[in-house]
Amino acid sequence: MWFLYILFTLICLILGGIILLQEGKGGGIGAAFGGVGGEAFGHGAGGVNKFTAVLAAIFLGLALIMAMASAPDSSLTDEDGSIERAPYSNGILG
Repeated sequence: MWFLYILFTLICLILGGIILLQEGKGGGIGAAFGGVGGEAFGHGAGGVNKFTAVLAAIFLGLALIMAMASAPDSSLTDEDGSIERAPYSNGILG
């Protein structure tokens, strides 16, 4: 499980950096550093957009896998098959 956390953290950092370097309608943060985004990726940055989409898909997939792996097993039924009920409260604070 620790491998997933490390991979998840690395993908977060890489994804954040790539998103910040991309040029948007306003130029992005890459323009603040003298056009680093444009020089690093070229003006036809279609590959960067695909790479960003792939990283985002991996990010979401890892997030779902880690959430399902760390969630405790819960059931809506008791051991005898009856449905669990929430404790009754007749007041605001209990």
